[in-house]
Amino acid sequence: MLRVVRFVRILPMAFLGMLALSGGSAYARMTQGSWEVGGYYAYSRFSNNSNFGAENALGVRGSYAVRATGIIDFDVDSGSAPHQDADDITIDIRKFGVCYRHPFFLKGHDKVTPFFAAGIGTIFFDDGENTGRSNTYRAGGGFTYDFTPHLSFRFDLRIFRFHGIEDIGYRPAVPGPAALGMSPSGMYAYDAVLGMSYAFGGKK
Repeated sequence: MLRVVRFVRILPMAFLGMLALSGGSAYARMTQGSWEVGGYYAYSRFSNNSNFGAENALGVRGSYAVRATGIIDFDVDSGSAPHQDADDITIDIRKFGVCYRHPFFLKGHDKVTPFFAAGIGTIFFDDGENTGRSNTYRAGGGFTYDFTPHLSFRFDLRIFRFHGIEDIGYRPAVPGPAALGMSPSGMYAYDAVLGMSYAFGGKK
């Protein structure tokens, strides 16, 4: 729970900083029929019963605006996390997702657009000996900051719910020390995401 609190504290501070700089001329936002592509860095923490350390991941994202206040995001990222019990075990992690993003337009702050997003996806694990996957449910929020009519910065906080896979990270005591696997129960992942996006197309 403390990890969630720390992550949530990041969002208002970052948002207020961008908001203070957001005056000036209007910048283009995604409009109906427009597209957006970009890349991002994600820092992830998992529930304690996963027995993982922090994950550092890189990802790509694509978005399509069904309407100005309804955007579909597709994303995939890949990274790795150390095992908490064994230095020689690294968990490779890939996440795929699709979510619905709803932006909120602030009068007088045309460059900054906060948003809420929720969706589903799949997470894959590979510890070098065992592999597994789990469906995910996720929700989060953040904001975008427009530098130009096409180029923008994006910050997200995301929470994932998924089911643990007991074999991932497990090693028997022979021939070396034992390493615990993931708990076979529901658990969470918490992501802080920084990225850049390029928008094009759509109605003028």
